[in-house]
Amino acid sequence: MAEAPPLGIDHVYYWTRDMDRAIAFYQEVLGLELAHRAGEGWAEFRAGPVRLALHATREAELPPSGTVVFKVADLDEATSALGQRG
Repeated sequence: MAEAPPLGIDHVYYWTRDMDRAIAFYQEVLGLELAHRAGEGWAEFRAGPVRLALHATREAELPPSGTVVFKVADLDEATSALGQRG
């Protein structure tokens, strides 16, 4: 069975150590609308068809880039297919 390709990008998130400051930047500087906030750990903005999210961390060093999360029709099938590909 051929594995179906991803359905598209669901959301992209970036790590931050200062959620309030990051939210202020995306709202006030870029003009994005805050769609959802879960305390100090997570925030999402409306950014067209893809959500832009912020993920909190207390680590001294932030990961070097954001994370892209893809939509798939069947998570177990996609996980298995990717595992077979190494």
